[in-house]
Amino acid sequence: MKRNRPSQETVTSHIPDIEILDFDQLGPDELPGFSPKAPEAGTNPPAQKRVRERKTPSQTSAQKALPQEDSPEKNSPQEDFPVEDFPQEDFPEENSPEEDSPQEDPDQEPQDFFSKYILRVNWHLVLLAVFLLLVGVAAYKVMTWGNRVDGNYDPGELNPDDEVEVLDTILPLINSGGEKPVDDGVTTVVAFGNSPFADDRDARDSLAAMITESSGAKVYNCAVAGSHLTALEEGLDPGLNPEDAFTLHWLVMLAISQDPTLYRECIDNLGENAPPDAREVVDTLCSIDFSLVDVVAIMYDASDYLDGRELHNPDNSMDLTAYTGNLAAGIYLLQQYFPHIRIIVMSPTYAYALDDDGNYISSDIKLYVEDGYNLSTYALMMERVAYEYRVSFLDNIYGTVNEDNAPQYLEGQLHLNKKGRQRLADRFIYALQYFDGTVYGSDAQ
Repeated sequence: MKRNRPSQETVTSHIPDIEILDFDQLGPDELPGFSPKAPEAGTNPPAQKRVRERKTPSQTSAQKALPQEDSPEKNSPQEDFPVEDFPQEDFPEENSPEEDSPQEDPDQEPQDFFSKYILRVNWHLVLLAVFLLLVGVAAYKVMTWGNRVDGNYDPGELNPDDEVEVLDTILPLINSGGEKPVDDGVTTVVAFGNSPFADDRDARDSLAAMITESSGAKVYNCAVAGSHLTALEEGLDPGLNPEDAFTLHWLVMLAISQDPTLYRECIDNLGENAPPDAREVVDTLCSIDFSLVDVVAIMYDASDYLDGRELHNPDNSMDLTAYTGNLAAGIYLLQQYFPHIRIIVMSPTYAYALDDDGNYISSDIKLYVEDGYNLSTYALMMERVAYEYRVSFLDNIYGTVNEDNAPQYLEGQLHLNKKGRQRLADRFIYALQYFDGTVYGSDAQ
């Protein structure tokens, strides 16, 4: 069956064109099919709207392009659309004050403190404030670092002892049972060393004489002038190194053996170079009854530093050719053979170094051998040995004669004058009587 396709001329649009009218703008007479009722007394007539057909521009243009045919519905009465009444208050007028002001929702939960205040903080400003605070604290610490010193500070106006930390370690001598040795009522001291005890040994103002006069102790002066703590060779050969006979280790060996044969041969081989007090010291050591000795004092000056003698041998703690090794060996022998004797190790006092022109300079900056050490290091290493062997240590380089007061107590480069010896005697008696209940000397501490 052949379908008849409608021609283009008969195509029309039956889509109604709807237009929304505002009934407030129309009078009652303009509302078709609507009979207004009289409003009740005291009430306002409700706003009404109706729908009216309106042709869109697209439909209008299409109808103009196509021929129009009569439609049975064209002349039919216009269809009324239902009209819905809307209360006027549901549609507030535009630009009313109510729309411009924010309305609070009664159902909305109130914001907490964190959301209302914390999240609104400008964290960039907070971080900037923290950064500036840290910078300020750092600047304050830098400006107030250390101790403030007046610009007119004069070290000569102060007591040097107030500015120096003294490394004294004063220990008692006790036996394995925790008891002190029996005291016979006489304090007997044997002194080993060089110039501090050897200078002016027979004078009334010698160091040994000052100690005896001030403390009442009996002092055997076994120090040898011009000697060193450090040996040149490990062994003692009168034909090769006779001067080593007066180092600490070999003098302690003489005190133990009390055989002067080898030592007298060393003195003979030295001839005119032998120390003037060498024979006296050998004879004295051979005459002492060490069972009656209470204290051994060991003090060497800065000669080992000034002559560039080796300070320490890490491979051999008792190397006789090293400063610390010879000291350790001497202490060890004393503790083994004379355990009842209390040992007091005394560091060298301050001494000047010499520059290339022979001028005095600080011994803290001058090194006499390559990869060597200054005088303070020699003293500190001596304190280390004393600590290892649990013996007393008297710090003279800081506590007795130091770089600040050296002009008052030194005679020349390293020897003590009378005032220096008296100061050293007071310091020694301070250590000697430390455990007797009294401390001697107004200048001792």
